[in-house]
Amino acid sequence: MRFFKNTEKCLVVISAITKWCEPPRMRHYIAQELSKNYNVLFCELNQKGVSKYYRHSDSIVVFSPGGYISGIRRFSLTDKIFDHFQVLKINSFVRKITSKKVVLLNFRYDFEKIMSSTLFQQTYLFLNDDFISMEKKKDQPKKREILVNVVKKANRVFVSGPLLSSDIDNFNKNISVIYSGHDFKRIQPNVSSKKEPIKVCFMGYLHFRIEFNWIKSLAKSNFFEISFIGPFESPETEKYFSNYFSNFNNVFFFPPKTGRDLQKFMMDYDVFIMPYSKHDVNSKCSVPAKFFQYLACGKPIVSSTNVDLPVLPNKFVYKARNSTEFIKMIRLAVKEDDQRSSLKRIDYSMKNTWSIRGNEIRKIIANDIDR
Repeated sequence: MRFFKNTEKCLVVISAITKWCEPPRMRHYIAQELSKNYNVLFCELNQKGVSKYYRHSDSIVVFSPGGYISGIRRFSLTDKIFDHFQVLKINSFVRKITSKKVVLLNFRYDFEKIMSSTLFQQTYLFLNDDFISMEKKKDQPKKREILVNVVKKANRVFVSGPLLSSDIDNFNKNISVIYSGHDFKRIQPNVSSKKEPIKVCFMGYLHFRIEFNWIKSLAKSNFFEISFIGPFESPETEKYFSNYFSNFNNVFFFPPKTGRDLQKFMMDYDVFIMPYSKHDVNSKCSVPAKFFQYLACGKPIVSSTNVDLPVLPNKFVYKARNSTEFIKMIRLAVKEDDQRSSLKRIDYSMKNTWSIRGNEIRKIIANDIDR
């Protein structure tokens, strides 16, 4: 069978514990961008059932090694055996696809086994989060040791923010910062009417690493209407949020949306929020994935102070240290919003699209392959 339309292209193998059909995240957008110049094999790790694949497009094939059994990753021995199985399955499938150059872009920081495969001319690790801090405290030393080994084996490490590189720059000198991007279109500024209730929006994955008490304070005031757009990180998160806000008539939950549909939906709001807690994970990720999507809608942003963003013009982001300041900053952001500021936010965002990010990554990979 002919898997790709152009079999002469270099193949990029992307490994991730993410299904292709999930709401698009960084790895999905990067896969789409790389497919403009390369063939892409998107490997869905840790999936149950038999091995399977399907063609998503002329240059993207989605492959699941399968074989996952609940609890198999709980023990060190079975974990290693299963990873060995997944690598064998991926190697076998790649050999069916091509005999040309093959590059690995690994999004799983502890997938050490695949980094030793002799199948790849270049091996890349992509760290788009502080994954070690997400682990249980007792597991972190061992996981950090594994991360270091993976970093050492990579020809280059991509990170989604400068702070993430501080943990690994002693073990690999080839580190490239690739911020998140967006796929929104340029739109005409749509400034808030400044009428109450002020329409506040949080877009993205809902988890326990946000300042929940700040959201509670907003919800208790009839001067604000709050909307959450996106999936819950876990069933526990969904239960917690749903139970607490079920009695509020000014809080709304909407399922994930993508692309133009998401942008059109978001244009109806006055201000966007990033109320992240002081969790270790939040302190390392300097630019949240939603940041450029927010700006592309032209609206002001209110965030917690621990969000370490690039230097930005005035009226882009308003920062708060507590729930009282959070409410105050939301009111101020809406009050100060104007056509000129909205246009500046949109212009800034258009310099940070996924297309531009794709060009950055493709240039780096092309140069590495040439060397």
